[in-house]
Amino acid sequence: MLQKMLDAHQFGNMEEMGDMAHKLKPLVDNLRIFSLKQPVRDIEKIGLGERGAGDLNQLLTTVQNTMLDIIAELKKEYPTQ
Repeated sequence: MLQKMLDAHQFGNMEEMGDMAHKLKPLVDNLRIFSLKQPVRDIEKIGLGERGAGDLNQLLTTVQNTMLDIIAELKKEYPTQ
């Protein structure tokens, strides 16, 4: 989902980007990633055409970096065998 959201942005498909942000919301909420709660919602709003939701590039960078950090931590804590 994260990569699809980033790809959609890169190709200018704001609707798809917003859809992928919408799909990330439950993950962010269920894992209690509080720092991403608002950025993911803001990306979704921008995908729906709302203005003033924030700097899209900064929001995407924040979400990407945070998710990659979390994935790396999970891999350390739960290594595959």
